[in-house]
Amino acid sequence: MDLYHPSNTIILLHIPKTAGKSLRKVITKQYKGKKVFYFYPNPTNEQLEGLKQYTNEEDIKVLLGHYRYGVHEYVQRPYTYITFLRNPVDQVISHFYHLVRSKKAQHMKLVSDNKSLKGFANFEWARNFQTAYITGIYDIRELEKDPGKALALAKKRLVEDIYQFGITEKFDESLLLLKESMGWGNIWYKRFNVAKNRPDKHLISEEDLEIIRKNNQLDLELYEFAQPIFEQRISEIADFEEKLKTFRQKNQIAQQYLKAKDVVKKTLTGMRIVKA
Repeated sequence: MDLYHPSNTIILLHIPKTAGKSLRKVITKQYKGKKVFYFYPNPTNEQLEGLKQYTNEEDIKVLLGHYRYGVHEYVQRPYTYITFLRNPVDQVISHFYHLVRSKKAQHMKLVSDNKSLKGFANFEWARNFQTAYITGIYDIRELEKDPGKALALAKKRLVEDIYQFGITEKFDESLLLLKESMGWGNIWYKRFNVAKNRPDKHLISEEDLEIIRKNNQLDLELYEFAQPIFEQRISEIADFEEKLKTFRQKNQIAQQYLKAKDVVKKTLTGMRIVKA
């Protein structure tokens, strides 16, 4: 299967707490003027069915959302998957504290039912979530019935069905890989602050960390499997280290511009016309 052509619709298989706002902004900037479908927190069945009515149009360029592998079945034109992986322990911790901060009713109830990180670590959203997303399996219990089969499928999807994947801990390298392989333009991005309510990893008890590791053995294996593949792909890009150094220097300089742009945008958005 030809995984990528510039005219394809780009599908970001966005696993929660692996990529974030910076990546979404970079992607949408690449396809300015094209139609972007934005599904957060999760697409409904009605929305997915609705895609069939629209995605035969050439200007349907990007699908963004927390959906699992298989959403391409609703897309009526050639497509390309991309995704990001993250250290599973960090992903679970980040996910929990994101839910703690959230004011959404569903998240508040979930946190009230799983008041501690230890409690959340046994919840289905904290058990091999990355493997579930990449395989397309919705019921975690189905995944756990035959974990070996699920892991094999996730590995197969990652190398055969997903055109490129990034690593959250290597975000700059990942962006540059996407730029080089997909012909993207400017990939400068604004740096967002880490959530203030999340404790440093070394302050989390070893008992909690062990529960997370135990419940995410498939994700840990998938993450380790992905590392050498990622390194091989960036090694095939000519002068990658020099390009990375240049990008980081320019992106650092761009931070003040991006910050000022946000201030102007907020000011204009907040303006009101007052009639005399």
